[in-house]
Amino acid sequence: MATPADVQQEFQRTAERINTRRDLSQQGKEVLTAREYVKARDMLAEAKQTFLDDLKTQRRIAERQLFGSLTSTDPTSAISRRDAQDRAARVEDATEARELLRRAERNGDEHLAQAIAARAVEFPLDVEWSAIVDEYVSTRPKAAEALARLRELPDPNDVAYGFRVEMQFAVVPTGALASKRPDQVDSLAATDLGDE
Repeated sequence: MATPADVQQEFQRTAERINTRRDLSQQGKEVLTAREYVKARDMLAEAKQTFLDDLKTQRRIAERQLFGSLTSTDPTSAISRRDAQDRAARVEDATEARELLRRAERNGDEHLAQAIAARAVEFPLDVEWSAIVDEYVSTRPKAAEALARLRELPDPNDVAYGFRVEMQFAVVPTGALASKRPDQVDSLAATDLGDE
């Protein structure tokens, strides 16, 4: 499969070839270049969506391994799990969360411990909340592995990361297309050249 850079380079080469053709008018060159641009843009848009979908799937798998439901299908267990999640969602202070985690650990309340750790993951840049997650995984080797995988994966909702992905999967318009809006390029690409 072609990389985004490969697609961009191929578009640039094709645009240069079109621009050197003497059998085409300036409009013909612009129309053919616009068609190649739209083709490359659409290809990269699809590749970007696949990339982001794969990333989100990897994150979901790691999150399930870290905080997913326990193997019990007992209805009482499901209710206990939901109650623990509701309780953890109301915790706003890391000190309170740490105390609740320790109490859950002492009482063997795995649902509450897991829910508190899941809540703590929502604050990745806060040192106190991150310490709660580290405390949770310190006695759970499989959870520690899942956490390591989760921390290695970029967050697709992070604005800076999203910008980098947009840039990675962007096609830079060339020549006369550089000054046109996207809707103008689309309109140009749809132009019928007739007998040119």
